[in-house]
Amino acid sequence: MQPTKKQQDLILKNLSSILASVRRQSLVQLNELPVSMVSNEQKIEYFTKALEDSEDDVRKLANRYLENMGAAPKRNLSSPARPQAAPATKPDTSSEQNPSLVLPPVGELPPLGELPPIDELATDSQVVSPTTVVTGITSSMPHPVRDTYVRPTGSVIIEAPPLNEFVDSSIPYIENLKSIPDRLNHIQFLMKSRPSGYLTHLTKLAVDTYEEIALTALQALLTAKDPRVPPQALAMLSLPGLSSQRRFLMLKIIMETRGPIDIEPLECVLLAEKDVIVKSGLVKVFARLAMEKGTQTLITCLSDPDPRVRANTVEVIEEQNIRSCNTEIGNLLRDPENRVKVNAAKFLVKCGHPE
Repeated sequence: MQPTKKQQDLILKNLSSILASVRRQSLVQLNELPVSMVSNEQKIEYFTKALEDSEDDVRKLANRYLENMGAAPKRNLSSPARPQAAPATKPDTSSEQNPSLVLPPVGELPPLGELPPIDELATDSQVVSPTTVVTGITSSMPHPVRDTYVRPTGSVIIEAPPLNEFVDSSIPYIENLKSIPDRLNHIQFLMKSRPSGYLTHLTKLAVDTYEEIALTALQALLTAKDPRVPPQALAMLSLPGLSSQRRFLMLKIIMETRGPIDIEPLECVLLAEKDVIVKSGLVKVFARLAMEKGTQTLITCLSDPDPRVRANTVEVIEEQNIRSCNTEIGNLLRDPENRVKVNAAKFLVKCGHPE
């Protein structure tokens, strides 16, 4: 299916994202856009500009596409092509003294990779405490914050609604916090004092390269219980390369913080989701919000390859008393998995099914 004009615009916008993983994925999507939407001349222009990117992987990918188009310039891609200005002051050598504590730029994600398998589905008792997550930037001025995240497949593009949060200029810039302990202490300060803009800072830290920092920030956001958070967490959940621990905390935010969530992006993330725990949680939220209007999506989940998703979809349909999937649930009486059959039978008994 050909991308829409809006998707094309978002792909081009994401070429300048602060996240290297998003910039890299946007190049992949740009390369796949038909010539009727973006001409080869325009693609060459974008790919050539990407040769100046700060990330080696992004530069190499852009160069590969240019080579395929017969337009690759001869240049060394091992370092950014932009000229390096001589430092005006003596360089900081603290990183040489303790290299393990020096952090890369905030907002970069770890490389894409397979998430570890999760065998057991989380129970409701494991999903505790309401939440808060927001997307934003560090600034001393009030600003509407809009961040766009792209899933690795390119099938879901979600734009988070603006946070509209004034960031107190007295809060230290995250970029100036060079060590892991400094950033962890900053998170504690933000949660204790809650200055204006603390959610913006915590959200930026929630996508930090270091897992300890990201998980601590997400846990802090989980306790803030801000109703603006669920749409932001949903947009973050569509980021590529996140660990299963981060994704589970984001799911908890979406499930437990009562706030408005648009059905359309929720449906997109749900259908694209591969992790059983996350998908089973998202289907609960979707069924609660969409009810009968979400019938087709719920039917799709009832035929999911994983029996745990099928079983949990039946449970949530029963909880919300949705009666538009009875035929499909009846077919699950012949499901090879016992839990799916039992859940289907329980639901059909309540509905007065003749069998």
